[in-house]
Amino acid sequence: MAVLLLVFRIRTPDLCHPRAVPAQRAGSEWGHTALPGPAGAPGVRIPQGVPRKAQVFLRFYAADRCFPLISAVFALLAGARHALRQRKGALIIALAQTLYYNTKKQTSQSLRVSTMDEIKNDAFFDYIKQYDSDIEYHLVGEVDYHILKNDKPYDGLPSHREALIVVFDHLAPLVYNIDKAQPTPLNSSDFFYCPNIVRIDYYGNVHYDAAWRPNDDNCGKTVPYWYALMEPVHGRNNTPEDFNKVNTVLFPNGTDMLDIYEWTTDWSDFFDDGHEWYGACCWSIYDKSMDRYVVMLVSATD
Repeated sequence: MAVLLLVFRIRTPDLCHPRAVPAQRAGSEWGHTALPGPAGAPGVRIPQGVPRKAQVFLRFYAADRCFPLISAVFALLAGARHALRQRKGALIIALAQTLYYNTKKQTSQSLRVSTMDEIKNDAFFDYIKQYDSDIEYHLVGEVDYHILKNDKPYDGLPSHREALIVVFDHLAPLVYNIDKAQPTPLNSSDFFYCPNIVRIDYYGNVHYDAAWRPNDDNCGKTVPYWYALMEPVHGRNNTPEDFNKVNTVLFPNGTDMLDIYEWTTDWSDFFDDGHEWYGACCWSIYDKSMDRYVVMLVSATD
């Protein structure tokens, strides 16, 4: 079988390029788990409810998306073997759905080439290391930043949705259904509003002159951008000066040329932590002056 796979790869080099066979999106009726392929490429899609142990088989056998049919068969056999050992018949059904979903959906669009990519090296990421030195995530406060570039011209809302897909395809393993995500346009002045610090009390709590305050009514919901950046669950509290400096570096040409959307957060389990308490946020921004996208994600709990 190894020889067969090697021959197939040699005969079809273009189809085996990691960007030539994009990960499939879940339809409105189908949630899925995104398991990353090699070198960060999105991998096979599996239905909700498949245990983590079985996902290990799926990831190992189905990592190379150049062979959706063969890899899905291997994933099915491996998962079924695990299921028989664990006496979990429902898992076999789920893995059979995997075989059907990946062969039908993945092969139908195997020639579509994605033109949007995340920018991994940017001066902004170097700048914000002073706030969080994590090498895997780019965080300031509770805000996780992603910067993307697209070879295609800006197409409004569809481009924003594509940016979310690219980001979430590489945040694995998690379940998401992009069709459920609903956008709301925001203006720059509201989004980049930052209050002043009025006082810091005896216990170190910071009080602002903002109308919005965390309370039981907005627990687990979307929080303002300034709050997510300046009031993390743990770690240092940032100041209005930090807020302004971060955004000046991120948007060096100002904020007048930005298209901003705030998205609902009921379409991915990435936001489950934030729904518990602190808050969950998803924003996508297109900077017309730099022709690039910024996706900001927030999901935190105590």
